[in-house]
Amino acid sequence: MKPTHFGVKSLLFFAAITGAFYAAPYVNLFFLLIAFFGAHWVLCAWWTFSNLRGLQVVIQDPGPVPAGSAADLEWAVLGPRPRFGLTLRVDFESGAQGSGELALSSEGARPQLRLPAMARGVHRARRVTVSSTYPFGLLTRTVTLELRPEVHVYPEPIGTTPEAHLAEPAATESSTSRLGPKGRTQPAGLRPHMAGESVGDIHWRASARRGSFVVNEWETDLSEERAVVLDRRAEGAVLEQRLSAASAAVVDARSKGAALRLVSQGHDEAYSAAGVHWDQALRFLARAEALQASEAPPELETSREARVA
Repeated sequence: MKPTHFGVKSLLFFAAITGAFYAAPYVNLFFLLIAFFGAHWVLCAWWTFSNLRGLQVVIQDPGPVPAGSAADLEWAVLGPRPRFGLTLRVDFESGAQGSGELALSSEGARPQLRLPAMARGVHRARRVTVSSTYPFGLLTRTVTLELRPEVHVYPEPIGTTPEAHLAEPAATESSTSRLGPKGRTQPAGLRPHMAGESVGDIHWRASARRGSFVVNEWETDLSEERAVVLDRRAEGAVLEQRLSAASAAVVDARSKGAALRLVSQGHDEAYSAAGVHWDQALRFLARAEALQASEAPPELETSREARVA
């Protein structure tokens, strides 16, 4: 523990009162002030220390986050004993920092950990700390947690599907496609509501029971599976453009509940609501690396594909 800026001022005032005790004739008055401030500091040190003693924190996996956009992670304090005035800070290996505050830990509290906009990639936490100045703001105590969360930042979608990128007509997105068009009329389950999705997709009754927003996940019509071929034999802006085009295809398929097959060097996977979730495709795009020109091209035998090359 160490004194805060306010605590330093309080110590200086305490020292002044102590000096006045020996220099001034009002001994009883200054003695009472010294006793009061002494007890005040003892209680402050005990409360500040005990507020973080045995603290356990969990940080929710936010799922894939789009590049260039800020995001919020939910975190919570475990245990029945309430904690006060907590500040959680995450320092990533990339140099990015995220922080969040919690005034009082209680059942159902969902404080937010604010993340800054980050570049594409897998951002691993280097250090996670929790600090508190409770109760009087005189002392601050910081403890380091053993948590090392990872945040997958996928390429920012280019705003069009790969078909449009290849000068082909882009598929239009209608509200009915989200509500279960032909071949996807049966919900496959519920999943957390994601940033950017329509409020009309929220399953309000289930959200009320769970205490957080959830949406229906629709069955996938596998007969309408699309395939995207991603050639990673590129570097710099060229690779990022290809990854952004593939990302647009995944986001488009997820919003429509359509199956999507993503093929690249060493990777061939189909994504849907009923099988491997689309978020896994975005995680792959977040950690995708450039390949040498001598590598073999990706291959896919299908009559319906969008080649991002």
